[in-house]
Amino acid sequence: MTTRADAADLLEQAKAFDEAADALSPKVNDAGTPLEDRKKLFQQSLSLRSEAFKLRTQAAENTTKELSVEVAALKAEIERAKKVLGSIAKVKAVIDVGTSLTKLAAAIATGQPAGIASALSALKTDVDRVQHG
Repeated sequence: MTTRADAADLLEQAKAFDEAADALSPKVNDAGTPLEDRKKLFQQSLSLRSEAFKLRTQAAENTTKELSVEVAALKAEIERAKKVLGSIAKVKAVIDVGTSLTKLAAAIATGQPAGIASALSALKTDVDRVQHG
């Protein structure tokens, strides 16, 4: 698989091709250079620019492919995290039931009807949460 470093290398190569084409420009435009030589230099300049364009295109494709893979991996991790969070929520709900049972036991031990009623209500809420997700 290609990397962003590979894409950066391709861009550096493209820059070198552009610089080489730029170096030919004065000779291509020099009226003192024979016409046939100017045509050849112009052709070489076009070839260099074409190669630079191909390298930039390849760099863009490589980067896009890598980003696609990273996005897919990120989506998979998000889905995994959702499942883990769901499991944590279930465990928390079960712990809440245990806590409510402890509070109910404490309320029964003190013999306070209002405390018992409140603890039973909380226990019912927690049990319903476990049963219905």
